[in-house]
Amino acid sequence: MKNEQLKAVLLRLDDVVLAAVREAQQVLVDKLKATSADGALTPDQGTQGKQAALDSAKSQLGATGLAEVSKTFGLESTAVDKLLSTRVEAAVHRLEAQSRPTLGSGTAGDAVPFAA
Repeated sequence: MKNEQLKAVLLRLDDVVLAAVREAQQVLVDKLKATSADGALTPDQGTQGKQAALDSAKSQLGATGLAEVSKTFGLESTAVDKLLSTRVEAAVHRLEAQSRPTLGSGTAGDAVPFAA
């Protein structure tokens, strides 16, 4: 029972965090990147995007969800914040990895010899 509850809370937490990161990406990060000369975020903008995702995740979880995470894992509120922060960073990394083309995926086209 305990393992099932841990798994259920982790899955819900990851779903909420992923939705929050996607929301921050669409609402804030994409706009910031579009106004940047090199299309990259400054460290301050990256922090702003992460905070937007954290705030959204906390809002989506609500007081009840945050209390459930705290109780399930035996964490105080500062440790829950750290857990959320880590999950946000992992979600950002996952989304970035999914958006990058992989070698051998054919994104640059198949190798074709020059026609004679």
